[in-house]
Amino acid sequence: MYNQIKRFINKNFISGLKSKNKMRKNVSLLYLFSFFIRMNLALPIELLFFISLSDSYAKAMSVVFVAHMTSTCLGVPLGLLSDKIGRKKIAVLCSFFRLASFIIYAIAPCYEFLILGALFAGFYRFSSVNADTLLYESLASMRLKNKYHKAISKLKSVSSFSLGIGAVLSGLFYYFLSLRGVIIVTILPMTIALILSFFLKEAPFHKESTSNPFKHFFKALIYFKKNKRLFSFTLADSLHYGLNESSFTINSAFFKTIIPVEFLGVLRFAGYMLSSVTSFLSAKVASLIGLNKTIFFAAVFDNIVNIFSVLCANMFSPILKTFGSGFFGIYSPATGAFVQKEVSDSERATLVSFTSLLNSGFYALGTLLMGFLADLYTPWTAMLIGYSSALSINFLFLIAFKQKGKGSF
Repeated sequence: MYNQIKRFINKNFISGLKSKNKMRKNVSLLYLFSFFIRMNLALPIELLFFISLSDSYAKAMSVVFVAHMTSTCLGVPLGLLSDKIGRKKIAVLCSFFRLASFIIYAIAPCYEFLILGALFAGFYRFSSVNADTLLYESLASMRLKNKYHKAISKLKSVSSFSLGIGAVLSGLFYYFLSLRGVIIVTILPMTIALILSFFLKEAPFHKESTSNPFKHFFKALIYFKKNKRLFSFTLADSLHYGLNESSFTINSAFFKTIIPVEFLGVLRFAGYMLSSVTSFLSAKVASLIGLNKTIFFAAVFDNIVNIFSVLCANMFSPILKTFGSGFFGIYSPATGAFVQKEVSDSERATLVSFTSLLNSGFYALGTLLMGFLADLYTPWTAMLIGYSSALSINFLFLIAFKQKGKGSF
């Protein structure tokens, strides 16, 4: 295991950063950038911190709602701007606001400050879409488009590993400091991510758009509507993501009744590590059973395991929830590969932003629903309803795969 990790680091980080090929170096920089911008030490206890300042599940989840609604509203404008001025500048912009949001959270004396921080946090979600697009274009400039699924699997794997490391550190800092202390420490990796964003290079494959942005937007919108497979898949993925992630967001309120708060980070760490491993294997699974089957079965099994983790409501629940993260690790890169094959090159970031917009929108609405249900009943009931609903709509993926689209699988 140690030798495998060492080889991975040497091949994808050290040798890449030393390479004279700017685009190969860019790929390694993207891995590093994703590692630090995703290292949210506060994630396992973030909701508990929001609850401590708001005294309500619904209010705490409304902070998450504001962040994702902001992301939803910014998705298309940032996609247009990315196509217009390039990916690097957007990476810098998103990193800056990511850092600013945690600074505001760190000094927040009340609920209203959390809302302000959430508005800044809304920029962050597009950084992932932007990084995926820059990764694709960096590979395309080296004539390695066919390596994208493998590359994005590594990118998601690195992101999951980062979240895992952050989760472990979260428990340690909470034990020695406090909920707010964890928020303050999280400022450090966000600062490093901002610094790294300045070193990214624009891919030659990307050509800055000089056309009217409104024409550019409507051209992308028409393409999105005409590609029925992309449209249907985005709807299925967004519903699955919105219900799954909003249920996952509130799970700290449920699991703290089973395990000590200090161990919430350990639980997240185990899940992220498994997700990191399975993300790395996503491309291999798709090569064996096909991309469509990989997406569908990973989504279904993820939801089934999540439902059983809630139904147990005992010490087996964290174990099952961790196991479910493995299926999510396979699912996430596969959906990214599917979308990138379906979008056109000229409006790539704008089109991908449509998919991100729907994801953020459904997740934002899901957080309000989960918060309302948790206040009305319990977090346990809210999560059970969320995961069960997500499973029930997974058949939409099968409908999407039968639609006419750009790619052929």
